[in-house]
Amino acid sequence: MPGAPVSEKAGATRLAQAATAPAALAAPPAERSALRLNSLSAGEQVVKPRGFARQTGVVRAVEGLDPAKLDWTVLQDGRQDGRLLVESAGAVKLRVHFSNFDAGQGEVWLRRGDGTVAGGPYTGKGPYGDGDFWSDPVDGSQLQVEWVGVQDDQPAFRIDRVSHQWPLASGSDDPMYCQLDVSCYSEYSNAAKAIANLDFVADDGGVYICSGELVNSKRSTFAPLFLTANHCMSTETEVRSMVTYWNYQTSKCEGPAPERASSLQISGGTMLSSYAAIGGDFTLIQLPKAPAGAFLLGWSATDPAVGAKVAAIHHPGLPPTSWKRIAFGTRDSDQKGAMYLDSELFPLDNFLQFAETGGRVQQGSSGSPLLNENQQVVGVLSYGYVPTDGGSYCDITGAAAYGKFSLIYPMIREFLEEVPAPALKVSKAKLSFAVADGVAQEPSRQAVVITTDSTTPRGFQISTGASWLAPSVWTGTVSADQPVTVEFFAAPPALPVPGTFNTTATVAMGPVTAASLPVTPVSIAATATVTSRKPVVTAAVLPNPVVAHTPGQDGTNFEFQLLVEEKAGYPVRISSLKIDGVVYSDHIKDLLGATDLAANGSIQATIKANLQPSQADRFIELSGFSPTTGARWSAKATTKFLPLTPEE
Repeated sequence: MPGAPVSEKAGATRLAQAATAPAALAAPPAERSALRLNSLSAGEQVVKPRGFARQTGVVRAVEGLDPAKLDWTVLQDGRQDGRLLVESAGAVKLRVHFSNFDAGQGEVWLRRGDGTVAGGPYTGKGPYGDGDFWSDPVDGSQLQVEWVGVQDDQPAFRIDRVSHQWPLASGSDDPMYCQLDVSCYSEYSNAAKAIANLDFVADDGGVYICSGELVNSKRSTFAPLFLTANHCMSTETEVRSMVTYWNYQTSKCEGPAPERASSLQISGGTMLSSYAAIGGDFTLIQLPKAPAGAFLLGWSATDPAVGAKVAAIHHPGLPPTSWKRIAFGTRDSDQKGAMYLDSELFPLDNFLQFAETGGRVQQGSSGSPLLNENQQVVGVLSYGYVPTDGGSYCDITGAAAYGKFSLIYPMIREFLEEVPAPALKVSKAKLSFAVADGVAQEPSRQAVVITTDSTTPRGFQISTGASWLAPSVWTGTVSADQPVTVEFFAAPPALPVPGTFNTTATVAMGPVTAASLPVTPVSIAATATVTSRKPVVTAAVLPNPVVAHTPGQDGTNFEFQLLVEEKAGYPVRISSLKIDGVVYSDHIKDLLGATDLAANGSIQATIKANLQPSQADRFIELSGFSPTTGARWSAKATTKFLPLTPEE
């Protein structure tokens, strides 16, 4: 299969959008709204073995941080802004992991410690639509998380992990004098455009660096298919965490060292297929976009002859010296037998042996391609020799090993030849749930078995049309011999009002939006019947938060609307009212205008108060009963009473 260039117009990235961030966000965050992690412990600094991949950092778990921890303020245009500073002492690069993310109608941005834009905006439920993702990387030991939106909107998310990249000291794995600058070989200039350096967060809690390449499909539809090693990434969560760096190479032969941070970056991807060493040690990914100006490598399912000339383009070592290099050599004879590497079995005849005569591949080069004389991919770098302490890769005479593309090809043929995806099936087409008085009734969780005719593992994604329906997993892999059981459940807090609610869950194989890779989504209808003999009363403060004003003649410094609504169809009486912990039960009618609320009715009252401003959460609490059923109810509104914003 020949290679092909990608249109220069392709591939806008999230970082390009970040230039439109509102200037009003440039102010540094308040010191008290900060998560500060101490220097890494000895245990956190232990290097985790991962084949020819190179560890660059570690994941640090943090106590779940949510929007309540943000430092809230009101912008001049009336929007509200919440900010949090995250610091991990000694880090050279940070990322944060979001779970249960929902930006509402607002946007979440990332900034460096100095306030300059570093990533975003993240909107809705995040880039994958399920509220779970790693942020863009931010250089330095500090980053700011900021949400900006209208005052009556509230974001929802948790930050539960921080990716800490440690300083990358010089060592025996730095690229050596024997490395060859790819920019010195103009005949490989197109092929070099297909190769990327990449970071990812592994499920084992480490942060690693590898290489990978774009490959062409037979119809040349320019689908951004990206090939790397399975020992680099083997799960959907790892693929989602990936950041690829493009055009990270010198501008001319032996030119000045390029800056990795200034290269084009693309975050994330969707895993299409992956196999361990018994299948050639590969992972095929679809990127969200093709990088502008990139090249799609051709491939060949025929192994080069022993002794044939081959070449390898790769990113060796660690930043800041890991820019793109090239190595030359010949195919050596296959090795026989098998070996264990990091407790994984490697059948040695699954791998092409690359005898290097110029240049060297090394840790960090994992996943890069071996090219035949037609510059087609014939292998994916899996393993090689590592120098002993104080040694050099330049002194190594053994061969590096590449997973044979001839072995990999049958497992990814459907993507490269763009044939329709195998049928996707689910064991149930309809689900029915019942919720009574806020409690899910049995069976509260209902199992659906997902199967496919595909003999190779395929990625799947689940989406739902309403927040009340959720699966036990949102993504995964499925094959003919590995069906997946997913439990669906209804979330009572998202169903507070009696009635019948209908929605749909969609199970799609592969990337949902890839027109060049046909998929056949399967729908599952879901119904929830909600009943209640209890009143459902809600309370809300408008606007929220409340900003102080200059005290008037009545001495009050705050004014807001309190909206109280009954949503279950029962008349209710309000018998208790507290504002900021102070009991006003004897003044309910004076403050709200009434003590009784009709079924499905509402009261919206203007309340004036003299309160002490604070950034802390304040509560307005109401309770009462239904005169018709006697059932008790309670409601709480949370807000902040912020100080008067000074004129600028």
